Amino acid sequence: LECQAIRNAGRASAKHKATTFDGIHPRHIGNLSDPGLRVFAALWEACELASCFPPQTHDTQAPLVPKKGEGLRDLVLYTGFKRVGFKARQNFCKEWEQKYDEAFFGAAKDRAAPAAVWRASLRAEAAVDKGLVAAVATQDMRAFFQSIDHKLLYERAEQQKFPLELVRLAIDAYTAPRWLYTKAAVAEPIEPNVGVAAGCALATTFVKIYYREELKQFMQNNNCLLYTSD
Repeated sequence: LECQAIRNAGRASAKHKATTFDGIHPRHIGNLSDPGLRVFAALWEACELASCFPPQTHDTQAPLVPKKGEGLRDLVLYTGFKRVGFKARQNFCKEWEQKYDEAFFGAAKDRAAPAAVWRASLRAEAAVDKGLVAAVATQDMRAFFQSIDHKLLYERAEQQKFPLELVRLAIDAYTAPRWLYTKAAVAEPIEPNVGVAAGCALATTFVKIYYREELKQFMQNNNCLLYTSD
């Protein structure tokens, strides 16, 4: 893990982003000198080798915020150590996505949300020009990130050559004690056994790894775009 990758990951976080129990903002880590960053790198690499985090970094805050439409959803706030470490390892996500890119992935490098809309519109116009009937249906999948099975995620990551050290470490983070709270109350911690955390730097890549083969089969007789955003 290179010092500059850690520094870039820390400084990429906006100043207004919240901190959690540790009080360490990612930008604090991004402003460390090289000796400090080398200590960070050594600790992170040790976590990857052990496939787990130290207990001091494990407790995770999860404020419940109103969701569009109805209900609440939790925002997972990891410690600064986890946030920067996963962000610094995003190069593996970029390499995997370049190698395993699919036309039905609406979110990718140089493909933002408006691009997915324009692609669907263009296909509809082309169909009308050919004398066909065109229709567009959009579906916002509820609890999409929370529905991912960790065992299947690991197996599919192994099949698709994603670094398993990162998968094991991410699953350790996803299953860590999580404190749900609102402005009025804090619940006893829960220990999730399913799902990836929206906001984790690896989450959108994990979604692609998880659903890629099923979508390839579905696309043999259908035409759709999967746009994932954390």
